[in-house]
Amino acid sequence: MKILKSSFFRPRKCPYGNFELSPDKGWEVLQTFIDFESGLLVISTVKGKEDSLKSNGQPEVKQYLINLQSLQILSSDDYKEYFDYGLKESYSPDGKLRLISQRIHDKLRNNDFFAEKLYDTKMETLISSGESLAFTADRRENLLERHYTTLKLQKESQRKESEKLSLSDLESIHKAILKKDEPIISFLDELFRYKLIYTGTHFEILRYSINDRESESIPAKLSTFLNIEDFWKEITADTNWFTALSIHQQESLQPFVLSRKVIETLNSLKKEKELSYGQHEKIYAWEKVFIHPNLKAGEVKQFCSNCTKEVKYNPRYPKYICSICSSKDKYSPDRMLLEFYNTDLSGGLKIVYKDIHGNVLGEDDSKSEFLCLIDGKEFIVQEARFGGIVIQKK
Repeated sequence: MKILKSSFFRPRKCPYGNFELSPDKGWEVLQTFIDFESGLLVISTVKGKEDSLKSNGQPEVKQYLINLQSLQILSSDDYKEYFDYGLKESYSPDGKLRLISQRIHDKLRNNDFFAEKLYDTKMETLISSGESLAFTADRRENLLERHYTTLKLQKESQRKESEKLSLSDLESIHKAILKKDEPIISFLDELFRYKLIYTGTHFEILRYSINDRESESIPAKLSTFLNIEDFWKEITADTNWFTALSIHQQESLQPFVLSRKVIETLNSLKKEKELSYGQHEKIYAWEKVFIHPNLKAGEVKQFCSNCTKEVKYNPRYPKYICSICSSKDKYSPDRMLLEFYNTDLSGGLKIVYKDIHGNVLGEDDSKSEFLCLIDGKEFIVQEARFGGIVIQKK
């Protein structure tokens, strides 16, 4: 790397002054910025594309520090004039946390980084540790500051979650603002479309023919209810209501008054019945209409398809099993012990076959999914959408 200075006969200019940067032959400037702490200019250069290909795609990078006053390229020995490489100890304002930090020079990459450890002073336990680049364009947060930032974000997240609505809150709020003669929900069976409305004194189901458009203006009053609870009892009298009826999202204009009834009923169904994937799809079609954006996490439930323990809601994988069940021994249909991994960072499915002593007998990454046995029951193993492995009941 050379610095070409400006002259009367050859004026030169770059964003940092009257000079130009001239990388070594075959190298290109990758990044430039002013270091926040020192005010030095940081230049990163990378070897050309041809050389990168020769090194199996891993580009070689060099870094330089430049004093903008003298336009001098600093050697690593010069760094000690600008930076303190001694071990440092500091405390939080309340004295409860102790930070040990040290700036370290990486000679191989000609770069500096901070190694830090954060301790609880009362318990003398390590809370966290980490490394971070020392040269940054913006002010660098140390580990103690990042700890407080994380706590602040967690507190804000907890505050927002506490302000979210339970199913009971949702029901009470929307009962109080229920509009007359506007469809609460609309749903269909094979022959008719139905609308539930509130008249101001009671609830009515209006029935429309799906095929005969003229009947739209003369709906049949099918049933009348004194309260919305009675309506829901009639709908759910048929145990297959969620498959026999389809919810009409666009015409369901006041659905949240029914969210508690619908979601609690579906929560019980999912826990008590062994459902097919098709039935789960029908359930999700109903659920998504009644899930309010401000509903508390955990109100819509999902259960392990092996032990029925509650798991995190994930309708993409409605029959996935909990971490305890997925850690159990898994066997192929011919009783070989199995383990499953991603093939690489981008995903994929790798199947590892082992004997009863844990010795690897073979590997297979040619399949997108695989049948295995857990507790004598059949499960399908596949790559999860964003990496990882998901195991679902067959």
